[in-house]
Amino acid sequence: MNLQNPVTESDESNWIINEFGGWLQNKVHCIDATTEDGKLRKALAGGLHSYGRKLKGYIINGYKFLSTDRDCRVLTQNSGIMDEADGEAYYGKVKDIDELDYYGDYKVVLFRCDWVHIHRGVRAYPNGGVCVNFSKLMHSGRLLQDDPFVFSSQ
Repeated sequence: MNLQNPVTESDESNWIINEFGGWLQNKVHCIDATTEDGKLRKALAGGLHSYGRKLKGYIINGYKFLSTDRDCRVLTQNSGIMDEADGEAYYGKVKDIDELDYYGDYKVVLFRCDWVHIHRGVRAYPNGGVCVNFSKLMHSGRLLQDDPFVFSSQ
């Protein structure tokens, strides 16, 4: 280790952004794909197909979800979503449904959501009811640090 030229956090970030993808692609041929875990690792390391699919709706675990664009043209609404994380309930609307394809071996469906601010836009009532104000949003993806995505399996 060279103490006069220590590796900085910026150096690590630049390496991850500029070189990690190529490094990982070179390691793919060493992965044992005879097991299910190995197949998954090889598909993930191989990267995404150059195109994905945008879906208007998706059914998982017996529940049907529609994007808000599709939802506005039908009588019933299926774009609402609730996810629990870190002991908090997060409420949102599904804006987009994207299917990512790892070269046909594995597919992942992501919901891009507009999330309601849990402290300003959600009111819980003593009877168990919840009122959600969709004009008080957070994590809509407008800022880089926002994470508007949730796996469909969640």
